[in-house]
Amino acid sequence: MRGTRCAVVAVIVAGLWLQSAALGNAQTLRVRSGDTIWMTETNGTLSRGVVLRVEPSAVRVAIDGREQRRELGALREMWRDGDSLGNGITWGALSGLGAGLGIGGALVALYGNEGGDVAGPLVGILGLTVGGGVAIGAGIDALVHGRTLVYRASAAKVTLLPSVTRQSRGVLMSVRF
Repeated sequence: MRGTRCAVVAVIVAGLWLQSAALGNAQTLRVRSGDTIWMTETNGTLSRGVVLRVEPSAVRVAIDGREQRRELGALREMWRDGDSLGNGITWGALSGLGAGLGIGGALVALYGNEGGDVAGPLVGILGLTVGGGVAIGAGIDALVHGRTLVYRASAAKVTLLPSVTRQSRGVLMSVRF
């Protein structure tokens, strides 16, 4: 009987610990005061507001001119207006590098057959194509105004249910990741 009680207490403690770990922490959000955010609540409601301040488990936002407190536990997702140019620069550089290597390969084959030096022209081609790709990628990314995901609630859920029958007593625990 004593062992059963210890096991039940251990299950409850583990369940509560997992539940608290699943709630998240507002301090890890990548938002600042003044950012415009879009929030999707757990019931599917979408709202738009301006961040006033971030609290340990909630965000204070101005929605339609009124200050409201939104708990992270009640939110499914949070998006910030705008995104960085970093992803456009990265994709542009990679595209330019691929084009430069393709053109450079043909150049190496041509100059290699002619007996000329290929290092200088190859570096020049790679510099031009990567630089051009960076410029084009940053330009396209600057023109596209998107949203950046700053919070997504974990799907983790812990359910504890008592189980009492004539033959047994216990707790049913379900953990979803």
